[in-house]
Amino acid sequence: MLPQLETNFFGAIAAVRQVLPGMIDRGTGTIIGTSGAGSGPMVVPQVANANVANAALRNWLLALNESVAGRGVHVAHIALGAYIGGGRPDSEPDVIADLYWKAHVERDAPEVFHYDLPEEFEFQLADKFRTD
Repeated sequence: MLPQLETNFFGAIAAVRQVLPGMIDRGTGTIIGTSGAGSGPMVVPQVANANVANAALRNWLLALNESVAGRGVHVAHIALGAYIGGGRPDSEPDVIADLYWKAHVERDAPEVFHYDLPEEFEFQLADKFRTD
């Protein structure tokens, strides 16, 4: 699990540490982190090791968003439950790209969950994301 933490979590922290001070000084900026939906919205036991790191990233980004609120910097997490380019209309690259653009421009949500997996997909949504 340490390699996943080093890449998915510590790598993001290192990158953000390079740009955040300048964003705060300028009073503007957007930081968007992304992970698979197993970071929180979905239960995916088959990749639990990666999802531990992704959950750490998700929670850190949400906390960072709260800590820079009111300073002109927007921090968001985008969780993707989709096979990008896999043939489903809402999983096409331009649709996914639009999620990031909207997160940057609208700056109204610290988290975006995009779910576009086939009905027969074997993983489950976590209770807080269910709509049924």
